[in-house]
Amino acid sequence: MIQFLAHFLFLLAAWYWLSWIFRKRMPKSKLFLICASGAGVLSVLAMEAGTWDATVEMFMPGAPPMTSKGTETNTMGCGGLCLISDFKGEFGGMPFHGHGTSTWDPNKKKYVGTWIDSMSSGLSLSEGTYDAAAKKATSTMEGPDPTGKIVKSKTVVEYKDDNTRVMSMFMTGPDGKEVPTMKISYTKKP
Repeated sequence: MIQFLAHFLFLLAAWYWLSWIFRKRMPKSKLFLICASGAGVLSVLAMEAGTWDATVEMFMPGAPPMTSKGTETNTMGCGGLCLISDFKGEFGGMPFHGHGTSTWDPNKKKYVGTWIDSMSSGLSLSEGTYDAAAKKATSTMEGPDPTGKIVKSKTVVEYKDDNTRVMSMFMTGPDGKEVPTMKISYTKKP
């Protein structure tokens, strides 16, 4: 057991050292992606690094979906330990800007994150899991809506391939059933 722990700590130290050495080229560097995949849980975050075109669909009861476009730019930060997201687009003809962070919490054994945007009245917190076999991340988020009321939502991200992912958001309706509220289809820019 001690030998296993020694090997694990050596590999972790090597990954941190390589991340620090090549930090200016992350996440474009193939070396970073190899190290991140070796880090296991952090490789899920690294999959989202880059610039993505986004098609947003908002679902309102009894109305056709409202569609808009946006761009999400994700960078690995803190030496490769977290993902920093910046989303710019429009909603209802108004400019929209959102900012988030995601990381792995080893104590909770879950991914945790924050989100704030130009339509929120405060910070939202999330936590979730990743199913490697299904290539799907599922999380819950809690935070204020534009009126300040605390709301809960569920998010499912499906990773179709290296360049395509779809995020679907759900809220609980008055009848207790999940209702789709938003879908964002992402395509990675070259």
